[in-house]
Amino acid sequence: MSSVREVLHLTLDGAYYALKGYIYQFDSSILVILENTKSVVWIEYTQDIAFEQYVIQVKHRESKKFSLSLIRTAIIQLLEEFIRNPDKTYWLRCYFPDKPEELWRPHISQLNQILGSDGNRFSVDHKAEFLRHFVVAFSVNFDAQFNRLLDKLQESFSLRTKDEAILYHSIIRANLFQIALKEKQRRQISFDIVKRIVKDSEVVIFNSSYRHHLTRERYESAVRKRYFAERSPNSDKFKRLFVIDCVKEKDHSNLVRLANLLGRKYYKKNKSPAPYISFVNAPVDLVNAMKTQLVSDGFRFCDGTFFHGDEFHSDLLVKDEVSEVKFIQFDYIDSLGVSFATKYYFLGEDALRGDDDRYIHATRLEIEDVDQVIRIVER
Repeated sequence: MSSVREVLHLTLDGAYYALKGYIYQFDSSILVILENTKSVVWIEYTQDIAFEQYVIQVKHRESKKFSLSLIRTAIIQLLEEFIRNPDKTYWLRCYFPDKPEELWRPHISQLNQILGSDGNRFSVDHKAEFLRHFVVAFSVNFDAQFNRLLDKLQESFSLRTKDEAILYHSIIRANLFQIALKEKQRRQISFDIVKRIVKDSEVVIFNSSYRHHLTRERYESAVRKRYFAERSPNSDKFKRLFVIDCVKEKDHSNLVRLANLLGRKYYKKNKSPAPYISFVNAPVDLVNAMKTQLVSDGFRFCDGTFFHGDEFHSDLLVKDEVSEVKFIQFDYIDSLGVSFATKYYFLGEDALRGDDDRYIHATRLEIEDVDQVIRIVER
């Protein structure tokens, strides 16, 4: 009888491989988009990927050697889809550690062996015709595909470094995840749409899955160059919002440093408004200690109150024009009626993985702690 620890280990392993397979499928989708720039690509529609006359299922099985039984379900699904749409070409794109990269067209006896007893559900004519429209493409593993994708991103967007390609990948994949959650009729994308996504990226999740390919220093540098390198003065006086996850903070000193940094960097009297800062998962005592230190240092800030313990006054916060930063509780942001041109959410891993929809419609970046935010923003 298996122990609880063994069962838990097997369950976690299964979840890990399932998630990795899902990500592998989305990376395959991005490659299809980049390689077919004139086509509309459907994801998670009738099958994993579809464009023009092609319908593709994607499987990544790094923990198992190839056997015909492991592709039975996928081939049955493709055969059923073929009967409904016989004018398409059907591909099963899969990775097994013991199979080299190659194309395989099974013959009728092999198909019958794969189908087993399910083969009786399909006519001889349907099976024969399906094989004329079907290919198994044994492909490369997760990391090899990822590196091919980075090369293709560099080529497609004329990027100078792999670090830039990784950042582009994070933007595109995050948006593909969102598209896959839409109703089926809206799960489509094209290269032109991808270009707009990259240019106007509103949702970015740059998380720990990239750490294998990018050191912490290079990650911070890539994010800094894209989002925090000032290229022109804020002539339009647009407003910025920074939401900072403080779940790991035990001392107020980093909050003081960050407030000073954001105030110096973005507030310019009569030229650029003070940035709004919201600390989430921060104990009240920690925030109060930060404010006490800022007052002692002569640093000007506004938090929408006239005195400690006062109720929040949104008009006071919005109309203030002399403070270097503005502090706002996260739950009050929407009530301000302020239109933020840029919103940066620096979140820990748990917040990024959560289902809090208040964190959407913003540039979301995974951080280790507030000290990392400071390193990213200050240079």
